[in-house]
Amino acid sequence: MLISLIRRPFNKTPTLQKHTNRFRLPKNHSAIATVAPSKLFAALFALTVLASCANNPYENFKGETLIQPLPLPESDWQVTQHETESGNIIETRWNKDASQDMVQTFVMRDVANASLETLKANDDNLGKASCDEHFQSQVLSDHQQNGYPQLTWFSECEIGAGLYIKTLHKSILGNDSHYLFKRIFRTPPKPKQWQTWLDYVNRIQVCDNRTKAHPCPSNFPIKTGD
Repeated sequence: MLISLIRRPFNKTPTLQKHTNRFRLPKNHSAIATVAPSKLFAALFALTVLASCANNPYENFKGETLIQPLPLPESDWQVTQHETESGNIIETRWNKDASQDMVQTFVMRDVANASLETLKANDDNLGKASCDEHFQSQVLSDHQQNGYPQLTWFSECEIGAGLYIKTLHKSILGNDSHYLFKRIFRTPPKPKQWQTWLDYVNRIQVCDNRTKAHPCPSNFPIKTGD
């Protein structure tokens, strides 16, 4: 079961919403999203509030966590969350109705023998088969991040019907799950916009507070173990 905790005062009982959730984040919402797949929940909360809260509901949590800063760059995003029937894949999706741009974050649990290179190759093969006018793919970064293998790349596709898609990908191979982020542009991004998203994707990371091999940020509201 996927549950979503919407940011609210923590001296009250949190409201839990099941399966597919849709809500709009305020433009000035300062938060960080964490996905803890071992517990099958996604949470949206204010980092500064939790860090200073004496009754932090996550202080005893132990596990691997995807950290994705919120709010997203730009505005007017609408977000939904979905879970497969098997419970092995959680998707969080942000859409813009006007531009049809999209952001997706996937958490894929229990992925045996996952390979970042294979994931990219499969995506590239789909692009080459579908993009009859133009297709290119380029790796931007392949160094480890916080002790985990990661791969950041972009792909660009043009189809004869006039369809354009440019996608910024980041994939992180954790010990418990495989994490994938995508920012999809329906029109060519301007240089400043592209750089904004490059800077953003570099801030997405995975940590595990059970071990100092993958430490969580010092201001994160759950402690890293020995």
